[in-house]
Amino acid sequence: MDSLNIDCLELIFSYLSGKDLVCISFVSRSFLTGVIPTLYRTLVFTPDHAKRYAKMISSFATVLTHPHLAVHIRHIDIRAAPSLVGGIHPQFVTDSRTVISSCDNLVSFVCIPNLLMHYLSDLESRSQLHTIRVRAQLHVTESGQLLRLNHLRTICLDTATWNVVHMLPTWTQSIKLTLRTLTLYALKDLNDTILEAVLKELPDLTALHIVFCPKIDYGTTLRLSKHTPALRSLAFSCWTTPCIEPSDYEPLPHLRHLAVDIQCGTTSYFDGTSYASIFTLTRSWGCTLHAITVKLSTSLAVGDSFMKALLRGHGSNLAHLSLINCMLLDDHFRRIVHRCKRIERLSVIIPHKNISTFAANLSRSSTIHTLQDVNGALPTLSKDSVRAIMVAVTSLTKVVTPDRIWTNDGPISLANSHFQLIPEKRRNSRPNHWFVPPT
Repeated sequence: MDSLNIDCLELIFSYLSGKDLVCISFVSRSFLTGVIPTLYRTLVFTPDHAKRYAKMISSFATVLTHPHLAVHIRHIDIRAAPSLVGGIHPQFVTDSRTVISSCDNLVSFVCIPNLLMHYLSDLESRSQLHTIRVRAQLHVTESGQLLRLNHLRTICLDTATWNVVHMLPTWTQSIKLTLRTLTLYALKDLNDTILEAVLKELPDLTALHIVFCPKIDYGTTLRLSKHTPALRSLAFSCWTTPCIEPSDYEPLPHLRHLAVDIQCGTTSYFDGTSYASIFTLTRSWGCTLHAITVKLSTSLAVGDSFMKALLRGHGSNLAHLSLINCMLLDDHFRRIVHRCKRIERLSVIIPHKNISTFAANLSRSSTIHTLQDVNGALPTLSKDSVRAIMVAVTSLTKVVTPDRIWTNDGPISLANSHFQLIPEKRRNSRPNHWFVPPT
C-alpha cells in the first residue's frame, strides 16, 4: 500500500470517516499524507466539543498550529460554542475567525449558535463560498454586510431578526443568478409582501422551504410558488386547516420532494381528511414525487383518509417516506408496503410493544434498505428487536434508532438468521433541518 501513488490513497481514504480516518493516519507517513485532505475537509465543532473545550485541543487550534492544513478545508460546521462566565469563550471566537480567514477553498459554512456577526467580515472574502446556514440575529449595519455575500447558491436562515427579513428582497436580487435553494425557518417577521418581493427575483429557484414562519401559511407559499415554476423541492407549514382548490394554484410539474409541517393544536386525534387535499393538488400537477415528509406538531394517531390520499396520489413513485409524530396502525404499514413498490427508506414511529406484527407487515417489501425509528421515547429498540425486523424484512441493511445505527454483515435470508448485527453509536446528526430533501 505504501507504494501506491498519493492520489490513489486520497481516493481510497475519501470513503472513510470519523475515527477510521484517525486510525489510518497512524499507520505510516504515506498514509498520513493521503488521509489529511479527507481528515481536514470538514471542521465540525459539536456540543460535546464545547463541553470539553478547556480539556481538549479544538480542530481550529490544530489548524492554527499547522497553517498548511487550511488549504484542505472545504466545510466549517459550528453547532455549538463554549461558554465562559455567561458568554461565548473569546478564545474560541478568535481561533475560529483566524481559521476562516485562511480558508481560501471554503465552500460551505454552518453556524448554529448566535455568532454570525463575528464572522461576516471574514466570509466576505471567501470567493468559493456557495452554501450557508446561519442564525441571522443581526443589527442593521451587520445585516448590510450580508449583501456582500453575492455568489451564494444555497441560503438557510434560522430565526432572523427583522433587519435581515427586510433586507431579503435586496439581497436576493443581487444573487438571483446563482441562488437555487432558499430556506427560511422560524422567521416571525416574514410576511407575504416581503416573500413575494423575494420570489419574484428567483424564477430559477429549485428548492423553497418556508417553515414555522407564523405569518406565512400554506396558501401563501403555494400561491407565491407561481414565481418559481422550476421547483423540485417544496416545504411549507399549515397553520390553519387546508381548503385547497387545484384551480387556485399554478402547477409545479418538476416537483420531486414535498415536506409538510402541520400545526395540530391541542387535538387528541389527527383525522387528516382536509389535509388530504394537499396530495390531491400535487397529484393534479402530474409531478413525480420521490420523497414525502410529514411532521405533526405533536404525536397523534393518524386517520385513514390522510394515509389513503398520500399513498393513492404518490405511493407508486416514492423512494423515501418520513412520517414524524404520526402514530400509524398495522393496516397503514401493510398499505405502505402494498402501494410503495419502490420504497427504499422509511422513517416512522416503530411500535416497540408489537415488533413481531410490525416486522410481518413490512416483510412483503423487497426494496426497503433503511428503516429509521423516529420515536424519541426511551428505551430505544433492543438488539433482539432489530434482529427480528431484519430477519423478516430481508432487504434491510440498516436500522437507525435515536442512539444507534445497526447494520448487518451480509445478505439475510429466512434460512440464514445467524448474521451478525453491528451497532454503531449514532454521531451528532447532520446540521440539516428535518424538511430538507433526503440525500
